[in-house]
Amino acid sequence: GIMRLQLLLFFVIPCLLPKLLIEGLSSPISGKKSIKKVAIVGSGIAGLSLAHALVNSPDLQKDKASIDVSIYDSRSSMDYEAGAGVQLNGGMSVLRMINPKVQRAVADAALPLEKIQSRTKPWFGENAFDTLLEIPMEESIREQGGNVEDTLIIENEVMVYAIMRGALQEVLMNTLPTETAEKIKFGKCLVEIKGKSDGAHVCFQDGSTEGPFDLVVGCDGVNSAVKEYISTGSIPKFGTRGQQALYSGIRIKYAIQDENVSHDKGEGAILRQYFGNSAYSLAGVYGNGSGKSPTKCAFLIYADKNYLGPFKRKSISNGNSRSQDDENTDWSQDNRISTGETMLKQIKEFEVPNIDVNPIIENSNRFFELGVYFHNPLNKWTKEIPNSGGTFCTLSGDAAHAMPPFLGQGSNQAIQDGYCLAAKIYEYNENLQSATDTADMANVLKSYEKVRWKPTASISSKSFLLGYLESGGGPIGKFRDTFFKTCGVLGIAKKIYFGAAVPEITEK
Repeated sequence: GIMRLQLLLFFVIPCLLPKLLIEGLSSPISGKKSIKKVAIVGSGIAGLSLAHALVNSPDLQKDKASIDVSIYDSRSSMDYEAGAGVQLNGGMSVLRMINPKVQRAVADAALPLEKIQSRTKPWFGENAFDTLLEIPMEESIREQGGNVEDTLIIENEVMVYAIMRGALQEVLMNTLPTETAEKIKFGKCLVEIKGKSDGAHVCFQDGSTEGPFDLVVGCDGVNSAVKEYISTGSIPKFGTRGQQALYSGIRIKYAIQDENVSHDKGEGAILRQYFGNSAYSLAGVYGNGSGKSPTKCAFLIYADKNYLGPFKRKSISNGNSRSQDDENTDWSQDNRISTGETMLKQIKEFEVPNIDVNPIIENSNRFFELGVYFHNPLNKWTKEIPNSGGTFCTLSGDAAHAMPPFLGQGSNQAIQDGYCLAAKIYEYNENLQSATDTADMANVLKSYEKVRWKPTASISSKSFLLGYLESGGGPIGKFRDTFFKTCGVLGIAKKIYFGAAVPEITEK
């Protein structure tokens, strides 16, 4: 209850929190030793992006001592069919900074995102839908100008793409240097982080222990074991939920159509959003790998009837839940459901225009469900591991800042985290080698957190407000439609969207 009340702070902190508090999120603890071996927990987009920034970035590694990276993942193997489509924008610009060849490989696997459209069920008349706003990508980026155009159009390439999550992970995996890729170990469920005089040791459910490491980075998603360790000093038994991931009361079901996707070669992607009553849908086509046919996705986002926002309701009559949706449905993106029949039924119940989504659902062969979760933004990202000789663990991606999907920024922010953290590590090693007084790992990680905390907290808060507004019903739904129409006319929607897309990876 108390933790959920902190969501209210989450909405206002990015605008109101003094700079002093941002700088004081982590307490400096002395400790000086070169970072030569890094353990990355999690091989999703955050973990693989960080690995590339540490071992496969010509710019960051130039004339610097190499860093040895080991990656551990709790899954039995990489499942490239798990997860849905994602948007890439600022993350693509930063990926290009990490390694232009990797960015090119991702672009080849993706589709250029040409336009986003928001539509709603008609409140009057017989139309199939009413259009609220449109954001044509290249035209809008050039219209915004300034930092938006400078970072999202590079050498005349518009850095805005749509790609399946699995395809993105596959490219990031296949472009890793062989010596790093060969050291990725699956079936490694983290149960403990131990400090010894030689550094950090990571212990797994299978009884194995690996180390020593000079830094441990949790890239293990919303329900991060490393985040639990940083916040509480211990890790819950694998398969049980920790205390850091809090349920928002918003649910997502989605369908994946891999076969019989008609899409002209050279044509970009268009994402179409349709608002109903207490729900909305999103339909679009996403790149699924170089030389492969694209994939269509249909999403249904709706408010859980058990909840009012993040607060759980009780039935007036008997105290039972008001719906059958289960809060504990898997928080990852690989929880499959059997068919799309429930989606079709809910789309009808929620009065969502079905012109685009129903055909995708009816022709899909994979269906998934997940709840949307958030973290308390005041929880720290970094901890010194006791008895480790000044060794730290820190966080990256959703493990640091569970990023709601409503502004399409999860993957982008994870890539930016990876670049920023790697740059800080290399800077620290260089300063340590030259005996610079600023070479203090605690301060380095505090600086990383300072750079990345403010933009991710701001985007998260805006995204959650947007999610609650978009899934609103009744009077809220009518206000939503008016709000979106007005934002489209005044250009506010473009400013919010592209404001979130511009990378923030260095101190201002």
